[in-house]
Amino acid sequence: MIKIKIEEKRNSNFIFKVAITDDNISNDKLLKRLLIEGKKIRGEYTYEIPLRFLLPILNNYNKDNIDIDKDSIVEFFQFSDLYDEKYYYTARVNDKYMKLWISEQCPPIYKISINRESKEVNYRIAFKSKSIK
Repeated sequence: MIKIKIEEKRNSNFIFKVAITDDNISNDKLLKRLLIEGKKIRGEYTYEIPLRFLLPILNNYNKDNIDIDKDSIVEFFQFSDLYDEKYYYTARVNDKYMKLWISEQCPPIYKISINRESKEVNYRIAFKSKSIK
């Protein structure tokens, strides 16, 4: 069983927490890769990993073995830099986020919605730059 939770810090950064048992880790190469990128934490959730790994988890594992916390954020906005090295997330688009978007050359901003019951992720473009010719 993999239990996930997405939280927002005060400075609009997101934390993606995962509860994984050691039995799951030993046999799974994808989970090993995720944990190399993440760090071990205390509490109910055992690891904190980058949010960009949400989609691989939801797409590669049986939906019955995934549990999304009832307090988890299920709708947020995301864009990445030109080379997909850095991702920017927010729950609400504001002027600070849009200035950051402009400084990264206006890539598409996606609105991501997660259905708690079906564990399906819906990506759709919320904002995109209008090129002037």
